[in-house]
Amino acid sequence: MFFMKKESAQQGLDINVGRVLEMFQTGILDPAQTSEALMKFFTGEAQKDLPGLNSALAAALEALDKGQVTPSRTRAALVDAAGASERHEPNYADILHQLLEPAPVK
Repeated sequence: MFFMKKESAQQGLDINVGRVLEMFQTGILDPAQTSEALMKFFTGEAQKDLPGLNSALAAALEALDKGQVTPSRTRAALVDAAGASERHEPNYADILHQLLEPAPVK
């Protein structure tokens, strides 16, 4: 039962982050509004460093806007980082920083 709740929460987070990113990409939200909306998904560990989180989100959005990262990669990283932050894992910041690194060539 707990697993199902956790899975549902993860899916809800994925959907909501996707909606925010879609509104950013279509011009409904500007970068500041998008960062503010995304920050609401970061509870737990991220609350200890809000300026750092805001900076990391701004960099991720800039990379997305410039086409340096794909929307799906951005979405996945944001969902993973928000989940890690909620579990109070300090590596949430590493997940965001890895998004800005070039994708591995397969």
